[in-house]
Amino acid sequence: ASADKQRTFTVQAFDPDGDGLIYSLNDTMNGTITNIGNTFSWTPTSILWGIHELEAIVSDGLAESREPFIVEVYFCGDVNHSGGNANLVDIIYLVNYIFKGGSAANPMASGDVNSDGAVNLSDVVYLVNYMFKGGPAPNCST
Repeated sequence: ASADKQRTFTVQAFDPDGDGLIYSLNDTMNGTITNIGNTFSWTPTSILWGIHELEAIVSDGLAESREPFIVEVYFCGDVNHSGGNANLVDIIYLVNYIFKGGSAANPMASGDVNSDGAVNLSDVVYLVNYMFKGGPAPNCST
């Protein structure tokens, strides 16, 4: 999940007794959570990239079920994890990856700033256009 994008999760459960179910989402990294019934919208509020641990919780008032899951958060264009903003160093990082066999963006999706499904020279051009020509901001697809 790109850090500037909201993610929506739907939690589904079945209670054989037919009791009303209560759904909640626990976030260990303090994201913003809103929910309607069993559908949750989650937006990371931390500038920290990496793994966010979430936990879906379903209760019928008598019993409770917890299901942990993770969401990887990265900042689109910040391929070297320098603080959340794409900058000239990120362009150089991508050029080194593409032409010199340097390290890949981690996760790779953070380097796909034009959302074409690949990290290549067009992403470098996209970042140059964004930083120096007022082009559109990086927009990673995932």
